[in-house]
Amino acid sequence: MLKRSVPPKEQRVNFYQEMLTGGLVPRLLEPTKSRFPRSALEQRASTYTPFSDWHLHLDAMDVFALAQRSTPGQNEDLVRIAAARLKCVLHQQWNVATGTVYSAFSSDLSLDLPEMTEQEKIDCQSVLNRFSPPMFETVLSFPPRPRFDSVVEAAEFTPWHVHKTLLALAGDVGLLRADRLQAWALAMASATFLLASHVVLDLNSPPSLHHFSADHVFLRALEELLFRVELDGGETLDLLDAIRKMGRFSWTPLSLDKLFEARSVYGDQMLRHGIPAATVEALLINRYEVTPSTFRPASA
Repeated sequence: MLKRSVPPKEQRVNFYQEMLTGGLVPRLLEPTKSRFPRSALEQRASTYTPFSDWHLHLDAMDVFALAQRSTPGQNEDLVRIAAARLKCVLHQQWNVATGTVYSAFSSDLSLDLPEMTEQEKIDCQSVLNRFSPPMFETVLSFPPRPRFDSVVEAAEFTPWHVHKTLLALAGDVGLLRADRLQAWALAMASATFLLASHVVLDLNSPPSLHHFSADHVFLRALEELLFRVELDGGETLDLLDAIRKMGRFSWTPLSLDKLFEARSVYGDQMLRHGIPAATVEALLINRYEVTPSTFRPASA
């Protein structure tokens, strides 16, 4: 669990109770006497905020599970409303311009200090304290922000495509380490479940209404990267290259290393909660087959 997700002692009963019995889907499924049930669902969703990143992830899994069980027309509004709300939360947290999640992360300097020699630490402190006022303590607590080489590379995606925002962050490999890497990996997994929820609804619609979009390729790439137990490195790299081009992400070979590292980090987080990778894979994989070569840009 991410360190910022651990609640104060007096709040832990509600924290864990919410994890076991609460969440967005149960809240939306509560009976309503409203004459306009969709409006009631939207109102409930708009006021919902997960207790933590872990709660948000469980919410995303709930939404996907409900989408899987739905038949055409059944629970579709609920799934779309719930997924949209959770995407908005992720966007509020991770968007490049004003994302709230970054202020909770360890500063660059706090992560760099343990790797310095004693002399390097002394020199660093001396240099920063030459300023007036002294800057060492300020820089030590200064939260990180995503960095890109140009404004063009800092693409700002909408909440609907928050998975693209998270993928674009792989272009800033210096950001993605320690607690930031853990949070990013979990957020990408949550975004994948939410993306899968929409794709499932599309696949559950009448065949005449099926449409193939870039979302299918993004979903396939994220599933292969994060959830496939027996990873096919070549196929995964092909899919990542396909979505890199679609999203115009400014990735480097180090970015690909970070993406594969996210796979391990996410798997470790789930296993610490008693959920093996095979269980998550069984939820998502093998619903359909999409390869990079099947993507038709004209139909996106």
